Amino acid sequence: LLGINPYFVKEYHTAAQIYPMKRVSGIITSIRRIDMKSKGLGTVPLTPKDLLQELLLAIFQ
Repeated sequence: LLGINPYFVKEYHTAAQIYPMKRVSGIITSIRRIDMKSKGLGTVPLTPKDLLQELLLAIFQ
C-alpha cells in the first residue's frame, strides 16, 4: 500500500514511536545547519570534529 517492504513495517512503527515527526524535523534542520557551516556560510570555519560534535549534540539532546 505504501510501497514499503512488509518486512520493515514493524521497525518503522517502532522508530516512529521513538522519533516523532517534530523531532525528526528538528534533526533534519540541524543537519542542514551543520551542512551550511561546513561550507563556511554564515560562520567562521569550524573543524570537521567540531561540526560532528555539534551535530551529535543536536541529535541526542
